[in-house]
Amino acid sequence: MRIQTVIVLLAGVTASTWVHADLLGVEDAALLAKTVEQVNTLYKQLETMEKTYSTTVQQYQATQNILNKAEAQLDSMNKLVSKNSGHYGYGDLNNSTSDLRKQQWSANRWSDSLKGQAGNDNGKYKELSDAWQTNHKTQDMQTFKKGASNDVAQNYQHSMAVNRASGVQSEYALNEVNASLERIHQLSQQIEKADNTKAAVDLNSRLLTEVAYLQTQNLKAQSLINQQLAQKQAVELSERATTSEFLAFDDE
Repeated sequence: MRIQTVIVLLAGVTASTWVHADLLGVEDAALLAKTVEQVNTLYKQLETMEKTYSTTVQQYQATQNILNKAEAQLDSMNKLVSKNSGHYGYGDLNNSTSDLRKQQWSANRWSDSLKGQAGNDNGKYKELSDAWQTNHKTQDMQTFKKGASNDVAQNYQHSMAVNRASGVQSEYALNEVNASLERIHQLSQQIEKADNTKAAVDLNSRLLTEVAYLQTQNLKAQSLINQQLAQKQAVELSERATTSEFLAFDDE
């Protein structure tokens, strides 16, 4: 606005100069003409400056718009980062080392299970093992051998150990079903409390971990069935071998 005012004033001075030129001498007229020329040059410079100023203002406004958009995008990205970061404690929910040890109730090896051993000094497992011994009529090896061959006695002893280990572990697993359901229920109660994407992903991962625990227990149960089937077949094979030896001896 100030530049436009200056241009108008200069234009007025120029017009006034030509009106009074006839009243001056030659030298003064030349000087005045020179002044007018300079004023015209300045006038053009001012016009150029005005155009430059207008262009600069437009560029500034365009730059400001770009900056505002960039700030909005940055804010959106910060919100996105916030939704996909953070620690919410779902990994440790009902999943401490103590919780893990409670699920490691069986022995590490099948051979140890056949000896009546349990994992992590589990008193509950021993109680079930003692109860199985009380509820099932059994004989020790020496007593059984009095009425059977050594091979039959060994099969009996091993079959008894397999049945005890399978029965005790199956009963223990059955008793733990409700505890597993309770853990899953507690985890499901956290679904509505997951405030953002990261929290929801963490909770989902924790649920998948619980599923993995259950699948491991299912694998254990399947292994118990396989062990019982294998022992049954082993006894049958042993009996067939004994029969074959007897028949071969009888032929001689």
